[in-house]
Amino acid sequence: MLTIPVPSERFFARFLFEGLPKLHLIIKSIKKFPRRLVRLLWPFEIPADVLQIAKSGISIIIPERENPELLEECLNSVLVACRRVKEPVEIIVVVNGSDLLRYSKLKDTFTSVQWLFFERPLWFTGAIYQGLIRACHDWVYLLNDDMVLDPMALCELLDWRGSHIFAIASQIYFKDPDKRREETGWTHYRIRDEVFEIFDQQPDETGTVRGTLYAGGGSSLYQRKLLLRIMGKGNPYSPFYWEDVEWGTVAWKLGFESLFCPASKVWHSHRATYRRLFAEEEIDRIFRRNGCLFQLRNPLEGVSARLVFRSLTMLDLKSVLELLTPGTLVGIWAARLRSLRYPFQNPGLQYVVHKYYQRPTADLGQMPIILVVTPYAIYPPSHGGAVRLHRLLLFLSRCFNVIVLSDEVEAYSADSCKYFTPLASIHLVDGRREQTEASLQRIRRIKSHSHALLEEQLRMLITSYQPVIVQVEFMELAGLVKIRDRQRPWFLTLHDVLISNDCGKLSKEDRYELDLIQRYDQVITCSHEDAQLLEFKNSTVIPNGIDSNDRPYVASRATRVLFIGPFRYSPNLNGIRMFLEEVYPTLKHDIPELELWVLGGQAAPAVASRFACFQQQGVTVFDFIENTRPILEQCTLTINPLLGVRGSCLKVIESLAAGRVCVSTREGARGFLDSSLPSLLVVEAIQDFMGPLEEMLLNPSKRICIEQLSEETLARYCWEKSGQLLVDLYRHTVGPQLADEMTSAGFLETLKTESLADDKIAAGILLDQGSTSRQSGRSS
Repeated sequence: MLTIPVPSERFFARFLFEGLPKLHLIIKSIKKFPRRLVRLLWPFEIPADVLQIAKSGISIIIPERENPELLEECLNSVLVACRRVKEPVEIIVVVNGSDLLRYSKLKDTFTSVQWLFFERPLWFTGAIYQGLIRACHDWVYLLNDDMVLDPMALCELLDWRGSHIFAIASQIYFKDPDKRREETGWTHYRIRDEVFEIFDQQPDETGTVRGTLYAGGGSSLYQRKLLLRIMGKGNPYSPFYWEDVEWGTVAWKLGFESLFCPASKVWHSHRATYRRLFAEEEIDRIFRRNGCLFQLRNPLEGVSARLVFRSLTMLDLKSVLELLTPGTLVGIWAARLRSLRYPFQNPGLQYVVHKYYQRPTADLGQMPIILVVTPYAIYPPSHGGAVRLHRLLLFLSRCFNVIVLSDEVEAYSADSCKYFTPLASIHLVDGRREQTEASLQRIRRIKSHSHALLEEQLRMLITSYQPVIVQVEFMELAGLVKIRDRQRPWFLTLHDVLISNDCGKLSKEDRYELDLIQRYDQVITCSHEDAQLLEFKNSTVIPNGIDSNDRPYVASRATRVLFIGPFRYSPNLNGIRMFLEEVYPTLKHDIPELELWVLGGQAAPAVASRFACFQQQGVTVFDFIENTRPILEQCTLTINPLLGVRGSCLKVIESLAAGRVCVSTREGARGFLDSSLPSLLVVEAIQDFMGPLEEMLLNPSKRICIEQLSEETLARYCWEKSGQLLVDLYRHTVGPQLADEMTSAGFLETLKTESLADDKIAAGILLDQGSTSRQSGRSS
């Protein structure tokens, strides 16, 4: 059992009063360094040979210390797992600080293993380093000697390798099934009671590959050259713990991702090796000390200097002394200064576990990559903009690898995951500031939504995945264009155009938005009315659409009016309130059996309870309902009493496609005004709803005569047509290179032969029962 002598109180007092001020000075001085100047004069560059990765071959490195019994069990499992790998594999065992005679039998038994023996203890980092410099392959699997591999553990990892992937972690189980599962391999951090903590999250049952803060050094696959570059030759965390946390943190700041692959499984005897060398109390002390050292060496978003020093004051005297030695202080200063050189200062480490990877990295080269950015949650599709994006991305995913970057991570839930399947990956963050009345002004709204964290995430994804196109959704994110490069075209989808251009005069907000819009290669609008408001030559209309499903038409009945529109979008709430106050009372008097159903989205009943107009007899307010087609079939007709809106209301065409007359204001019917649709009845003001509604409700024969659209008419508004328009726009903009890539892989033929319904079934998404036509955000 190893012990370290406790320093005297005099020695402690000297370093406490001399070391702490120096430590405070280090952190304070580094904060004042101009980051841009440091990166300009002293850029962090990864040599080209580090980024050159062989396509096949892995090396397995096992550090070993005084544990031959568990090592034998480990090696047996490794040999079984290696037989499943169809590429070169080498196994390196680094025995250090141990009696070499104890390994003679193992050496004779496992003749295919490369054995390295060192008389002195190398500790974890030192043993790993010796294995790395001798490994033949560019990918190394670091494995503790107290681990047992599942037969498929290695094979499950191989397809997720890529030039932008730093490490891939296996899922960890304890060998003792009765032991509480504190270690899973899926790592994250939190600040609890003003203390920084790392912890392992419990994986869900979907088996989806996720982002992870760091890949544990005891059961993970790493890029060998990059790992050597990051870890260096020193060993600041001697003897063990927290080294791999720093590796993963630095890798993210360099733009390299760490993944957690739950299908790769290992079984662990927790602390089996270290318990032979240290008392349990000493292991815990080293863990706490190195955790504080990690915070001192690595500035993190949300971890202030006050929190770091709080962690320091919670340590024992021995640990504080060890952290305040001159060599450690110099190492802290150097690490903090070096961190200023990294290209991504705020890589959103608090959100890395909200990255979902659906397609293996190895498959991404088979189709071109497009990167789509949205300020609002789009799954489940609970508003018009989300429905539009979902339908188009579902179509595009058949010929592109679609990567989505989305704000509003808190708005996603377990119900969202089934929609991720067609994507290559989706990356969720939540960096937008709370909205105030002042931020509703258009310029401030753009600046608020196009925030720094979203910019940094977008830069990282562009660097890692090199998409052929970046597509920005909604005017709120138009400010992201300031980080664009010239290597790829940028598209901007305007779900509504607020440019007024009254009498040729532009407001300050109009000029600001137009300046951003003109910096994009292509602008997409949802209606011709919006396109006419723009003086932009590269403007294309991709209209909203409907599902092409075989659900039969059901004739309307009863006297029930339906309004669909999430209250979070203020025109929806304002419009239905005006209708309830100015039209509904009279209409209810004339038609006593009248009912009004309101689908107001999430928390709608609570919002409605604040207004007396919703308390009228016959009015029912519903929370979010994912499948609205059955609701439409139970209603007589729909209304769309929206004023002052732009864009195109998806709920209008969905109502008509379901065989329901829609009475709408002229603003609410944008995009369909010139379509000569008999079941769309347009009025100028909300007060004018009375006449058409009475006629349609009291004259069923006339209503039924106009409510069903012909198959030919419906075909003009299908999502497949809109999706094909978007694909054609991509090909036209990017040029022959993209067209050749798509044609060579047979993607154009796929588009012609496959149906959208087939894709839905393959993805396990049962959307043919009806569409979600709730609106929110800036899309009505």
